[in-house]
Amino acid sequence: MPKIRAAAWGPLLMVSGFVCLAACGDGSGSGAAATPTVTVTPTVSATPNTVGGRVFALAFHASGRSVVRSENGGQSFARVFDADAGGPQLRRLAFVDESRGWAIGSRHPGMSSILHTSDGGVSWVSQTENIVVDDETLVRLQDIAFSSAERGVAVGSVVDVPALSDPPVILSTVDGGAEWSVLTFPGSHRTTLQSVCLTAGGTGLAVGPSRVVRTDDGGATWRDITTELELFGTDLRTVSCTETGQFWIGGESVRRLGLMPGSSHETVLFSPDDGGTWLGRSPPSLANTQDVVTSIASIDELNGWALAEDHTTVFHTDDAGATWVEQALPVGAAPGRVHLNALDFRDSQRGVIVGVTVPEDESPNRPLVFTTADGGDTWVRGTVPDDVRGLSDVAFVP
Repeated sequence: MPKIRAAAWGPLLMVSGFVCLAACGDGSGSGAAATPTVTVTPTVSATPNTVGGRVFALAFHASGRSVVRSENGGQSFARVFDADAGGPQLRRLAFVDESRGWAIGSRHPGMSSILHTSDGGVSWVSQTENIVVDDETLVRLQDIAFSSAERGVAVGSVVDVPALSDPPVILSTVDGGAEWSVLTFPGSHRTTLQSVCLTAGGTGLAVGPSRVVRTDDGGATWRDITTELELFGTDLRTVSCTETGQFWIGGESVRRLGLMPGSSHETVLFSPDDGGTWLGRSPPSLANTQDVVTSIASIDELNGWALAEDHTTVFHTDDAGATWVEQALPVGAAPGRVHLNALDFRDSQRGVIVGVTVPEDESPNRPLVFTTADGGDTWVRGTVPDDVRGLSDVAFVP
């Protein structure tokens, strides 16, 4: 079988193949930070909301991983699929409608898989056989995104044990996963792409530590734009893009070249104009800190929501990051560490957050699900099957 080949940065060479299964200121460089208003905390309602719509989530429990599904916007979930014992540990998922979706996972470190469903998550088939690399090449996938039932991308890194380099990798498909193409990048040691977004118009971004790459043709080719953003020493964790031409990037200590010591270090970057301008847009309590923004959801040119490590609130902006509000979540008073793992919004009103509470004692982990029907002004707890111990990802059907 053909060996995977690398392309130079810039337009990237595609190689068809099988995977072993498996800051910123105003953009001028001046360092002037955005001026947000003081945040406020809304009241949390105990009354069930009226959020609707189909939602999928990845659940973990004592015997493995499952796909759970909600028909009421995340208020209650039921199990629809259990991964086989010894099967892939499902990590991320993406859906384009109520029936068709994809998930990535791994059997053990360094070996990833891609699964596809066409019946609303009830059954899944492997697409890993549609990705051709040699038997010695392992791919570790971290995220997946689809802009239509045909076009999608998955990102991560190649596990290069002899060279200890682990260069980034992007898989792309134009036929719903019947064939995946493999793109790799030389000279990018230990740079795993962590998050990816893709629009129906063909624009997309993928991010990882000190790395931002962009596509304008639906994932067929990519170019490195890290130097355009003048980023350095950054741990980029999450990216979101809208159909109206806005980009959001989140992570830890997002910094720009040219800023003097003491200048602001951002946890959120925002572009209002398809990447022409990049602005520092951190929530005030996260700027110039060691906090890490781990998940961002955006649905239009103004509205965005963000989660941060070790925070039990949601950060919401309705003015493109100029100001932020911290929205309270009813996490309860039980002792333990709260991990908010993922969020997704269907529109400006309906959203879902999933995660897990790890108790301080030896008791089992407790799952967390929160839903909103009013843009986050109020959040209520959702329910999952009794044996679920946590949730790692969530996808609201468009």
